[in-house]
Amino acid sequence: SLCQLFRNVGEVHEVHAKRNIKMRGQAFVVAADEETAETMIKDLRGHMFFGKPMRLNFAKNDSDFNAKMKGTFDAAV
Repeated sequence: SLCQLFRNVGEVHEVHAKRNIKMRGQAFVVAADEETAETMIKDLRGHMFFGKPMRLNFAKNDSDFNAKMKGTFDAAV
């Protein structure tokens, strides 16, 4: 459902939804580029998803997908 919602706004490379207790209710959506991600955040911030408003922000670190694209991926980390 989350992937489909974001695909309505732009290209999505991957979605990681965490299920452990610390990350419950959080997910990471990897967009095609930063401009697409900004558009997704603007368009979907506050959107009701399963009865709760979505709170959207940029991740603090690059995803593995983005790091591989940039050539900065380190498998040891």
